Formats: sequence, C-alpha cells, structure tokens
Amino acid sequence: MNASLQGDFKINGLSLRSFVNLSPLEAEEVRRWRNHPEIRRFMYNDREIDSIEHIQFIESLRESSHSGYWVVHEENRPLGTLSLTRFNPLHHHAFLGIYANPFDSTKGRGKRLMEALLALSFSHFGLHTLKLEVMEENERAITLYETMGFAREGCWRDYIFKEGRYRSILLMGILNETL
Repeated sequence: MNASLQGDFKINGLSLRSFVNLSPLEAEEVRRWRNHPEIRRFMYNDREIDSIEHIQFIESLRESSHSGYWVVHEENRPLGTLSLTRFNPLHHHAFLGIYANPFDSTKGRGKRLMEALLALSFSHFGLHTLKLEVMEENERAITLYETMGFAREGCWRDYIFKEGRYRSILLMGILNETL
C-alpha cells in the first residue's frame, strides 16, 4: 500500500488523473458532470455543488490519507470518475465511488471504469476488500456491480430521505481473490 491516494496512474490503457492534479478547467468539467441531473439523482447529496465548494473539496484531498478521487481518460476521451474513500490501510479495505461522464454515450464505460478501479484497489493499493453503497432503485449500477463480482452484503433500510420519501441503501462488496 505504498501508492499515494493523490497520485496519477496508468491502468489497462486508461489514464487516472488525481483531482488534486487537475487544472481549473478540468476541475470545472468534473463539477459539471457531478451536477448533471442523472448523476445527482443517485447521490446522497443531490443539490448542485457550486464552484467554491468544489475547489474547497479538491483542496481538502491534498492532505487526505483516507480519500482519493480520479478522472479517467481513455486516450483523450474522459470516461468518468473513480474514488476510494474510508481507505483503511490497517484493515486493507476502502469504499468505492464511480460515475461515468454523462456527456459521453460510449458503450461499456462503466465496465472500463470498474476494471480500472478494481486494478487500482487490488494491484496498486493491495486492498483485501472493496465495499460500496448504492441506492436500491439504481438497478443499472447494481447490475454492473454484480457483473463485476460484487455480492450483496446488507441493506440500510430507509437510510436517506430524498424527494419526499425514504430510500434504502444496498451494501455490496468484493474480495481480492489474488491474496
């Protein structure tokens, strides 16, 4: 687990660029993706993020030993973002975050992003297990996670309140089978 959560990586033909290394223009592009209605609808915090808040968030990552965020490019095409949060080097686990660039409709983006995230987590960081939380109604994401080998591990019933009703969160995980 010697790799830095703020480092840039090349994985499976993809470039992963840390949020802390983005230009202001690139950071603004990520904020635009995050504020897209199709991305926001499955976030715990679904309000629009303003530019000052986004810059402050990126600055907070510079000193973080528990969170890393990356923009992923295939050649020069931005596929989306990945994150590892609640990174625990003692117990060798983290939680993932992922969303595809909502302005690109290339097929297979989600799978490519997940492949990169699994390689980053298991090969570069040596994690034993990777966890995630997903809204129960996000069927497309759940299908992707299950296709990639994640198993359902639990459910937080009525965990968040959005759009006038409570929503449940599925907990999923995958083990590094190479250890």
